[in-house]
Amino acid sequence: MAMKDAAAGQNPQLSGVAFKGNTWFDKEWMPITETTEDYLAAYWEGFRIIASKIDNGAIEGAVDALLAAWRRGASVFVFGNGGSAGNASHFAADLAKTTMAPGKKGLRALCLNDNASLTTAWVNDEGWGSVYEGQLQNLMREGDVCIALSVHGGSMAGNAGAWSQNLMRALQYSRERGGVNIGIAGFGGGGFAQVCQHCIVVPLESTMHVEAAQMMVHHAIVGRLVQLLKREGTPGAAGKEDAPQGRR
Repeated sequence: MAMKDAAAGQNPQLSGVAFKGNTWFDKEWMPITETTEDYLAAYWEGFRIIASKIDNGAIEGAVDALLAAWRRGASVFVFGNGGSAGNASHFAADLAKTTMAPGKKGLRALCLNDNASLTTAWVNDEGWGSVYEGQLQNLMREGDVCIALSVHGGSMAGNAGAWSQNLMRALQYSRERGGVNIGIAGFGGGGFAQVCQHCIVVPLESTMHVEAAQMMVHHAIVGRLVQLLKREGTPGAAGKEDAPQGRR
């Protein structure tokens, strides 16, 4: 495979483009290639690496946490920035709708970055750093679940300072108030590992792969929840819940 070494100087794709901050994406895993055929071969190889190295135990832990949340009627708050915000919206929709088994409700799921009026009002008045923490102050109860999606998990910085600190603040707020945190991030997981009980790390340092893998993980979680909820009893029926049936 003929590839140019992206580490040897500036990425040629950035030639003639001026940036105020570091061009972080010229240091990512995805190589610069001579041909589109080579590029696509490398692109698909990235997903093979992810599938072979991702921690399935961490995903299973997230499934169990969400099943427990459904049983106790807890709410789930999903949020992210940029491409991860779009993924968060999709994830929340699937948790709320796709998990609905016949005769049973789905999870009480809400995406915190979906309301553009609320988000921009909060940023305008209070700043970007507390946009998710502030919403949790109104909505969250002890035992609720927060799911944060990020490429770097708060591990890098750009023109506006450290990235994803609004996610970190919301997760810290949740943890301090008895919440359950699930994080999905690449680049070693960043700061998510310190504030999330369940941290799913996408094992490749490539933004495009991490954002795509967020969707793969989310669909794996939702698909398994659908299977499990079909065989669950109704939470709180006769004051009891069905006992877990073996390994999930």
